[in-house]
Amino acid sequence: MSESSGTTDWSIWRNGQTEGVQATVRHFDPHTRSGDVLLDDGSVLEFPAGAFDASGLRLLRLGQRVRLDVDGDGKVTFLTIATLADPHAYD
Repeated sequence: MSESSGTTDWSIWRNGQTEGVQATVRHFDPHTRSGDVLLDDGSVLEFPAGAFDASGLRLLRLGQRVRLDVDGDGKVTFLTIATLADPHAYD
């Protein structure tokens, strides 16, 4: 994975694959419904309330494994618990 200035270059990561990225919850604020995750390469990636709201989840716990969809700019657009079915598989 290529990194510059401490951020991941999502345009070349896994040959452009930005769906199904797995990470571990590092912080979650239930009041703002936002937080951040720790990617397997050790980098931190924040997620907004909109990405959490799209999941239909009610809560995330520290250390929980999640699956993310990330746009080309590295912004999380969706996240869910890693063991749940992929909702995009039925599109």
